[in-house]
Amino acid sequence: MALSDLLFPTAVLAAVSLSSYLVFTCLQSPLKSIPGPFWAKFTDLWRVYNWWTGRYHLNQIELHRKLGVAVRMGPNFVSLSDPNMIKTVYSTKSPWKKSNMYSSNDVVVNGELVSNIFATTDNQWHSKMVRPIRNIMSVSKVASFEPGVDETIKLFCHQMEIRFMKDDGPSSTIPMEKWILWYAYEALYKMTFGVHRGNLEKGEDVNNFIKDSMAGVIYFGLSSQMPFLDTVYKFISTNIMKPGPPPFLWAFEQAYAALAERYAQREAGTNADRTPDLLDQFIDAKKMYPDVVDDDHKVVNYLYLNIVAGSDTTGTSLAAIVYYTLSNQQAYARLRKELDSAGLDPTVPVGWRDCQNLIYLDAVIQEGLRIHPPIGLTLERVVPRGGCALPDGRFLPEGTKVGMNAWVTNRSEELFGSDTDSFIPERWLQKEGEPEDEFKARYARMKGLDFTFGYGSRICTGRSAAYLEMYKLIATIFLRYDLELISAEEWEPTNVWFVLPKSLPVRMKHKTKARW
Repeated sequence: MALSDLLFPTAVLAAVSLSSYLVFTCLQSPLKSIPGPFWAKFTDLWRVYNWWTGRYHLNQIELHRKLGVAVRMGPNFVSLSDPNMIKTVYSTKSPWKKSNMYSSNDVVVNGELVSNIFATTDNQWHSKMVRPIRNIMSVSKVASFEPGVDETIKLFCHQMEIRFMKDDGPSSTIPMEKWILWYAYEALYKMTFGVHRGNLEKGEDVNNFIKDSMAGVIYFGLSSQMPFLDTVYKFISTNIMKPGPPPFLWAFEQAYAALAERYAQREAGTNADRTPDLLDQFIDAKKMYPDVVDDDHKVVNYLYLNIVAGSDTTGTSLAAIVYYTLSNQQAYARLRKELDSAGLDPTVPVGWRDCQNLIYLDAVIQEGLRIHPPIGLTLERVVPRGGCALPDGRFLPEGTKVGMNAWVTNRSEELFGSDTDSFIPERWLQKEGEPEDEFKARYARMKGLDFTFGYGSRICTGRSAAYLEMYKLIATIFLRYDLELISAEEWEPTNVWFVLPKSLPVRMKHKTKARW
């Protein structure tokens, strides 16, 4: 008998067996009552395909509008859309564990698998590690880094003026999506290390820092939809061959190098006159919290977050805020009027305190973050012991992976009012005839269930720094310059984990004689 005669029936038998297993598993699943795409019931490959389209967030919105508050997007994964469930799934007091979607953030350092504050599934370890930096990253403490942000804003504006605005007329076309991203990286780098990296001065991604970071983000976005892919990658890279640079390892290596350099500076006394930066404060946490920050690995863990996280989200958010404001002439005119009439000095960056009094600036930024949250994938958790009953009575058993996407919850009409697909900053303001107490309650509820930076004990630790960078830059550039969106045709954001703009062509024109 020929080998082909044996292979064909074997292959048929295997295919039939696999199909039968999948069908049986689907029919027996406790999630069979949850509607969702057909193939998602059988395999996470559907999620990989959904990610590959770059439209994961938009597809998820459409699925929820069609199928309701609970959508099955994987054999053991349910997406939820009701913002009232945020406090349950992302509880502060009894936080549900993160799922294994975050495992690709773990890296092997000196043969040891190292997790980080963002990715760890150990809530107790996370709570312990965050305690020393929660105060450091608070609004009041982050405001102490305002001079460094001012320096970065001036540098950003100076580059706009000398590269694109050589006279008092309209500038040449500025690829704003690049420059704003470079600003975000430089601002956080300045806060963390006390210096700029050079992206703005050189007008480029110095040493491919952002390129390497984005490669890790793309890898994480893909593997998060099917964690088995990361398991395979780590097995191959450890036992067979190196398919490429290990994702995120470079960030740990840079953090260790930066820490070693700072120790050398301290020993030599060359940084005595410098204003303490976040790295200094992370090192000093070893003395203040010796029971937590008991070795340099913990300091590196803090640095790692500032190297690979924060800048992409801030840059993406800033680009979206600029795009939506310039796309809405009514909002643009109202923001300009508020800034022009506020008595601000255009020769210096707008102060953080001044930003707190600009209610329409706040509305513009809140609405920009609502309609275009930087993270476009679901933040997964695991249903704890005892299961979870949905508001409509359906039951999710223990071990089910569930989660929410800010792109979905931020479009809740029950929470944010009508026309949530449109950029309407006025939804954050008091309506004509609306009693003061009702407005405050409505605003507090919108902010209280805002999922843009996550929620609960695992909320983004860098959100205060992000707000500082965003409010000050938006206020300053809209005060100093006339801005014009050249074309919105190529905006087309792509979702890889962050929802990144393809293009943001802008022209700028001086409004004041002040130059930087």
